[in-house]
Amino acid sequence: MSILFRLFFRGFFVAGLLSFICIISTAQAVIKGRVTNQLGTILPYASVYVKGNTKGTVANAEGHYAMELPAGKYTLVCAHVGYQKSEIKIEIK
Repeated sequence: MSILFRLFFRGFFVAGLLSFICIISTAQAVIKGRVTNQLGTILPYASVYVKGNTKGTVANAEGHYAMELPAGKYTLVCAHVGYQKSEIKIEIK
């Protein structure tokens, strides 16, 4: 089963799997979201990190996560025990 990223940007909800591209129009952004599976079940304590980088975080007991990233193109990876890793591409401008 795959992991579903749910990202929140300035009040707008965006959900996506794999190659979804999101563009944010700020020099630095706080990426916030909730990790769930395809059925909407919350995945607590999932790892969310930037591929090829040391930047990352862990979702809390409710599946919520947040991290601040400067402008650039990134691939966010989400991993949870018992699930395949899921990746999403984002761009922060």
